[in-house]
Amino acid sequence: MRSMGPVWRLLRRAKYAGIAAVLIAAALLPSTPSGPADAATAARTLPEQMRYLPAGQRQLITVQVTAWGRRDARLDLWSKRADGRWVNVGTTTARLGARGMVPGQYRKQDTYTTPSGRYTIGQAFGRVSSTGYKVPYRRITSRSYWCLDNNSRYYNRWVEQYPMKVCRASESERLISYPTYRRALVIGYNLKQVRYKGGGIFLHDNGRGYTAGCVSVSPAWMDKISLWLNSSAHPTIVLGTRDSIIRQ
Repeated sequence: MRSMGPVWRLLRRAKYAGIAAVLIAAALLPSTPSGPADAATAARTLPEQMRYLPAGQRQLITVQVTAWGRRDARLDLWSKRADGRWVNVGTTTARLGARGMVPGQYRKQDTYTTPSGRYTIGQAFGRVSSTGYKVPYRRITSRSYWCLDNNSRYYNRWVEQYPMKVCRASESERLISYPTYRRALVIGYNLKQVRYKGGGIFLHDNGRGYTAGCVSVSPAWMDKISLWLNSSAHPTIVLGTRDSIIRQ
């Protein structure tokens, strides 16, 4: 303990005993190098760090923001190899709702926010041919609407009817009116039709700016994603901060 003498004399002169205790503890504690477990965690891809992914799932889309409320995101495509490893097969930027991403359980209709969470992404629609699609595809017509009428039993559902008798047109999106729906994928948010939580959350082409709650990417990336998805791979999309994505 002789070598601690000068340190101890300095600490006795400190104004507060608490400061001395902290300094002594710091001097006595050895440094802790990062161990093999830390290195192993760092080497794992984002899907491999997630708490839960169904065993049969082989395709995943992650949409990651740096903090809640951000409206710019990183979108990654992930594919599961035969050996069980997940590999990144593409990364791009994505635009979100004009008021950013919020936890999905708190999201409300008409708030211009994008809900976080894990959702199915197995239904496609748009203006183009179905050629190349490996997920169910539905072509937009002049009678195609997405119902957002809280008083309708078709709330958050596709309605193919005009004039609108089962869902108010004023409370719905006429799909053909949106050029950004050239190619679109339905994000399975609020499939239980909880009123006032909103719906019509899609992945689609970029427009002039941010969205009303959807996720958008460049048309070239929308082509790539649409023709990459395969229903047999049981694809899902997970949105959130990195920490919240890992916890899902």
